[in-house]
Amino acid sequence: DLVVEVHSPHDLDTKKRRSEALDKIRQYQAVRVAEVWVIKPDSQSVEIYHPEVAEPVKILDINSELEVEAIIPGLKIRVADLFT
Repeated sequence: DLVVEVHSPHDLDTKKRRSEALDKIRQYQAVRVAEVWVIKPDSQSVEIYHPEVAEPVKILDINSELEVEAIIPGLKIRVADLFT
């Protein structure tokens, strides 16, 4: 139901690696993972993807909070806490 992917700067430093990272997200979407969180330490942000939606449905910055009430009731994570 939930996949959390952490991208290092190395994962995105070439066009080929960026394409591979996006392909991995698309694979999760193809098998209907409800939410894919892509954590990007370099920009201190989190992109949230849903099945069949090419672009992130949300991009959260360091001042935001992650919630997945439908998947894990009560789970709330401050994005800032992911980078401390």
